[in-house]
Amino acid sequence: LCLCAKHFAQWKLATKHSTTEIFGQISNLKLINEGGDGDLSIHLSLAGHKTTIRFNERHALALRKLIDSTTDINPEIN
Repeated sequence: LCLCAKHFAQWKLATKHSTTEIFGQISNLKLINEGGDGDLSIHLSLAGHKTTIRFNERHALALRKLIDSTTDINPEIN
C-alpha cells in the first residue's frame, strides 16, 4: 500500500483491523470505466482509529493486479 510516513508506521507497528476483508475491498474497487462511481476507498482501523485510504485509478488498478497475481500463486491469501 502507498501510505504517508505516519500511516505506514501505524500500519507496520500498531494493531490494525480491517472493517471488512482488505483484499476483498481492493478487489471490489471499480474504476469509472468499469461502472464505478469514482470512490476508490478502503476502510480499516489503524491504532484503534477508523481510517479511509483513497486511491487514484492507477494505483487501485495496480493493487488489484498485484492481489490477483499473488492469489493465483498462493490461493491461501484469499
